[in-house]
Amino acid sequence: MAHLIRNKAFIVKKTRSVLGQGQFSLVVLFWFLAKDSVGKSESTEIERTPYEPTIYGEGTLELDEVLKYYNSIDFRTIMSLSESVEDKLSQFKHCFSKRYLSSLFVTDNGAKKLKMNGPIFVMSLTLANFFKSSL
Repeated sequence: MAHLIRNKAFIVKKTRSVLGQGQFSLVVLFWFLAKDSVGKSESTEIERTPYEPTIYGEGTLELDEVLKYYNSIDFRTIMSLSESVEDKLSQFKHCFSKRYLSSLFVTDNGAKKLKMNGPIFVMSLTLANFFKSSL
């Protein structure tokens, strides 16, 4: 959620300027940012190798470049992944907007929960649930 809040202007601009796949690609982009934040925060100093980001460009590219790449992927693939993300986040629907592709917009309630419970609380719970149900 912290990435969504921090990048709200970028998201608003992109949701106004892109239709169809672009909005699904935004969900995927911010899912990977959250996943990588959790992975990095959970890695320890004693691990042999540091956490390697899963987002396209391994965290070295600007968001516009990553979004452009995700927009180049087959529409059905991006849409399916985006729908999976939305489904996994449904247990936290009180933290997100009620609009279409709601996981892109954090409500005031979601921002308060984030401040009270730490910067990755909601995403870490969601990621744990996502990977458990994917096995």
